Amino acid sequence: MLAQLIAFCEVVHKGSFRAAADGLNISQPALTLRVQKLEEQLRFQLFNRERRGVQLTPEGERFLPFARSAIQAVRDGQAEARRARTYSAVYRIMSSFNLLNVFVLNWVRRLQRARPDIAVSLDCGYPDLSARLFSSGLIDLAVTYEPISAPGLASHLLYNESVILVTSCDDVEDWQQHYVYAHWDERFAEEHRELLSEEENNPRMTIYFLDALRAWALTGPASGYMAEMVARPYLADGRLRRVPGMPVFQRPVYASRWLRPADDRAHEAAWESLLAAVEERRSSAGPD
Repeated sequence: MLAQLIAFCEVVHKGSFRAAADGLNISQPALTLRVQKLEEQLRFQLFNRERRGVQLTPEGERFLPFARSAIQAVRDGQAEARRARTYSAVYRIMSSFNLLNVFVLNWVRRLQRARPDIAVSLDCGYPDLSARLFSSGLIDLAVTYEPISAPGLASHLLYNESVILVTSCDDVEDWQQHYVYAHWDERFAEEHRELLSEEENNPRMTIYFLDALRAWALTGPASGYMAEMVARPYLADGRLRRVPGMPVFQRPVYASRWLRPADDRAHEAAWESLLAAVEERRSSAGPD
């Protein structure tokens, strides 16, 4: 079916059967047959054939993103399978973007030094994406600010991250004029409403991608709640300043992973490297 899906997507991309056949370097009758076979298997028509070209049917429009995803999934699977010729295992990691420079990159480097026979795939995303990838068997471990619950998974509290109010304003007292609300999660939103003023709870700007606050504050006057470990190098070089006397929030950092047999050496090597990287982070940061 892969060749049929590719034929379908190529017709959509090129806008005609003739152009799609040329793009795939096959004859037009062969391409037409592939699309017809796909329609027979799906039991609905994908295209309306018209004199001025082809148009997707409503069913075809709905099916298109799934066809593209299926093609990409097969290609990703082929790449993973090829790596099995070189590496003893492939370990797939998902991380919150905010945690990459805090300890995740250090963790991956540790793992690669300890086990050069293990290939690593690293991606970033929110917990809901991690949960979907876990359910599809596409990742082995996720590091997030929320635990992920699913059959066969275990979530471990790694440490508590302090979230502090910082500003890039020249005068720290001007922080309120440039306050940006960074939405960590619903629990943070509730605590924020309780502890901060009505003005801070009705900001001109809201950011949902946490690392965007860092970028925004470093390119102009801005204030907002940032993970202390993320803010630390910019506090040290003076590009950010901490706003004194403001509430400090705590956000737990979790690692969620599959429960595997103790003799799964790749899984255990990844876990040991993770704990070592977290301990190094804790030692450099001091007490939580």
